[in-house]
Parts: sequence; structure tokens; C-alpha cells
Amino acid sequence: EATLAQLGCAAEWREMPWARLLHEIEIGAVQAAPYAVRTTDREQFARFSSPYLCNSFGVWTNADSRLPRAFQRLRDLREIDLSIGVVREAVYSPDYARLLKDPTFTDRLHRVTATEKLTELLRARRVDGIIRRDLAMQFHLRSDSGHGDDFVRADIGFDAVPLGHFMFGREQTDAAFVKRFDEALTAIVASARFDRIVETYGGDPSALRPHSGRQNPCAGGNPLG
Repeated sequence: EATLAQLGCAAEWREMPWARLLHEIEIGAVQAAPYAVRTTDREQFARFSSPYLCNSFGVWTNADSRLPRAFQRLRDLREIDLSIGVVREAVYSPDYARLLKDPTFTDRLHRVTATEKLTELLRARRVDGIIRRDLAMQFHLRSDSGHGDDFVRADIGFDAVPLGHFMFGREQTDAAFVKRFDEALTAIVASARFDRIVETYGGDPSALRPHSGRQNPCAGGNPLG
């Protein structure tokens, strides 16, 4: 929002299911969305900003639940009778995207339309775990009065931390605007303003800020502070 304001644009934010949001960007009903992971499929209908956030995701479970020790990587889910809640059409990491082509993995997934429904599933014990952005989950727990200790992050690894981009519909936004947006966004990410925004949500700016020039821009650090 701060970046758009610098360009003289007023943002009107609307909440909607992720799958619907992707469709509306594709057909031109919505112009942009934050936190998007860049994929070849999405590049067919969207333009992407430079990365501005390390999109750290985790598998979260009930505090009194014990996931099997054998479940150390997402691919292990294919061999274990567990159910994991995910948002429909979301891409959490490169290994997750690859596993979506494997029916033995997708059979274990419980898909919902909106992120908020994931914690409802977990609290009702309808799933064994959920995949959710770490920073958003931590903020949710801090604001969930009396229930902040109900959920914990399981020690399950992803093969990489995907980068978060702003995603713009190709039909409504040209490359020149995205370039101007990038220039303003890059300046904010490099500034203390980015630190203050991230710290508001309880995150560690040094872990969530992408580091250009590295083979893995999101290597190192604890995104949860």
C-alpha cells in the first residue's frame, strides 16, 4: 500500500478466496495482489514485481499433537495417513508444486477456499496439520485471545523459501508501470520502513528481507524473530 501511494495510486483492498482472486486477475476484474509466488502458469496472465518478501511457510499443528518422526519433509506425507489443510490453488514452495502432480500426495490434502478456514479446521481437529505463512500465523496467534498456545509449528522442512511478489494483471497493467512500482518497492524494502512494518507483525526483518546477489535470497535467519 505504501508503494502504491508513492505512485499516486489509491488501493481498494478486497478479501476473497485465493482461487477466485487468481481468476479475477486473469479476467481483469482485479488489478493486483500481494504475497504471490511466481509460477510459469501465472506468468501467462500476470506480471510480477521484483521479490519483496521471503514467504516462509510452515506446517502448523495442535500443541498436543505429535506428528510422526518419519514426517520430516512434505514428500513423506505420501507414505503416512495424515490430513493436511491447504488453500486451494496456493503454491507454498517448489517441492509442494511438484508434489501436486502426485495423487498419493494430493489425496492427503484437505483444500479450503480461504486461509482463515485453516485454523478452524485445526481447532476442530478435522486435519492433523495446516500449511500457512509463518508470519501470518504468528500474528493470528498473538491476536487470538486465550488461544495463542493452542498451535505450534512442526519441524517439517520445505526445500526452499519462495519469494513473495506483487502480482499484476497483464490486461490492466503494462510493463512500464511495474517497472516504476519496482523502483519504489525496492527503496522501501531497503529502508527502515520495511523493518517497522515487519516488526509490527512480530517478524524478523533480516530474515524476511530478500538479499539480492545470493544464490538463495532467503537463506538464513528466523522469520519469526
